[in-house]
Amino acid sequence: MGLTAISVIGAASWAGFFILNKFIFGVFGAMPSIPAKGSSLEQLTSTDKAVIFFNRFAAIAYIYHLYQLCLYSPHIKWELDQLTFGNTIGALVLFFVLYDFIYTLFHRSLHHRAIYHLIHKHHHRQAVPARGHEDAFNTHPIEFVLGEYLHVLCVWIAPSFHVIAVVAMVLLTGFLATINHTRLDLKFPSRFPVFAVAYHDIHHHLVTKNYGQYIMLWDVIFQSFKSPFVNVK
Repeated sequence: MGLTAISVIGAASWAGFFILNKFIFGVFGAMPSIPAKGSSLEQLTSTDKAVIFFNRFAAIAYIYHLYQLCLYSPHIKWELDQLTFGNTIGALVLFFVLYDFIYTLFHRSLHHRAIYHLIHKHHHRQAVPARGHEDAFNTHPIEFVLGEYLHVLCVWIAPSFHVIAVVAMVLLTGFLATINHTRLDLKFPSRFPVFAVAYHDIHHHLVTKNYGQYIMLWDVIFQSFKSPFVNVK
């Protein structure tokens, strides 16, 4: 069972990385592009390619261990009659708030001058991310693995999760992390965006701003938020 699950999850995830990237550029590729600020990493080095290759396997390992959590944790519900607002929409909201609280603190720590050059500097070599999947995965393996397994931790901490919401979380976080590195000017909702690609784009050239991965709630609270929109305070 374990080997079969690993094989299925591995094949599906590996294909999913590329399908998601093509989907994003196919569906949203006509959107305006965020103006570039900074130098673009035009060519990936052999180190970059090795890091991306390793991180794909790390992502598969994360999804497999998340699957194991779903199988054996009593607070993960599987039956349709166990589906509630609390263990779906409520659980997802709690997940994103909790994840980005921990991630924002983690991300800020990676910018500390004592360790920045050892780990996080690799990702910031690209000041103008545009490739989607490749630029998102071109992250130091230590940072990448900790960031991925933080998803598992947050699902484990949540008081109740339906497996449908877990699948939605995996798909949604994969989508957001990928599109965050495309320069496509996507935001939602449009008037007062909770998520915007431009938020993360700012971080790539103003490294003391917008540490959040998916939402900027904690950046607002910790006063590290910078908005690219005139009508958003």
